[in-house]
Amino acid sequence: VGSEMCIRDRFDFGPMNTTISANEIEGARFRIGGLTTAQLNPHWFARGYVAYGTKDEKVKYSGEVEYSFNKKKFHSREFPINSIKLSHSYDIDQLGQHYLYTNKDNVFLSLKRKGDNKATYLRKTELSYLQERKGGFSFGLGIRNEIQQMATDRIAFIDGYGKKIKDYMQTNFEVKLRFAPNEKFYQTKSQRFPINLDAPVLTLSHNFAFKNFLGSKYSYLSLIHISEPTRRRGI
Repeated sequence: VGSEMCIRDRFDFGPMNTTISANEIEGARFRIGGLTTAQLNPHWFARGYVAYGTKDEKVKYSGEVEYSFNKKKFHSREFPINSIKLSHSYDIDQLGQHYLYTNKDNVFLSLKRKGDNKATYLRKTELSYLQERKGGFSFGLGIRNEIQQMATDRIAFIDGYGKKIKDYMQTNFEVKLRFAPNEKFYQTKSQRFPINLDAPVLTLSHNFAFKNFLGSKYSYLSLIHISEPTRRRGI
């Protein structure tokens, strides 16, 4: 919607506002990407991009294949979602930064972004399932493997013996339940923008990992419950 360029309705190239951007780690960043639409296949979808930074001279990329059990009219993220997805990516991870309504390499963010060298290179592979119901209830299952690599000297990884290491691997599982009755939103091909900000949203997320399973360095258990207040900022 708005920033993609369509070719014969089967492929969309973009978003166009991510073609050129900049940050302290990569310098000037150039990116090209796109996605398939339901005009090519109403059940199978693919999206991805390739990017290059002139300062770090590294190629980054992302690829995703999704199968929708529901027949789609235009794109894979139409409500309600009932799909299984496999993705793999390698890119800059700006620690603590989470973008709800835009891409992290949006050119307009480059114009006002301050220096940020607290970043890593993240190699991530994920298999997930998500089902949404019309009553506002949704649940998801996923397994994710991540390899975090140092990108600058400002970020240091220390193992259990106090030794500095360049990277570490972690594999975790996630179970997520979400209930949002009477929720209304504006849907684009990649994001959702809430309209009725006073609608309640309840989220229950359970993450866990086992040491030495698929390369995991640590074991952990995390249970998160979120009850979003009136006039919430995002979903």
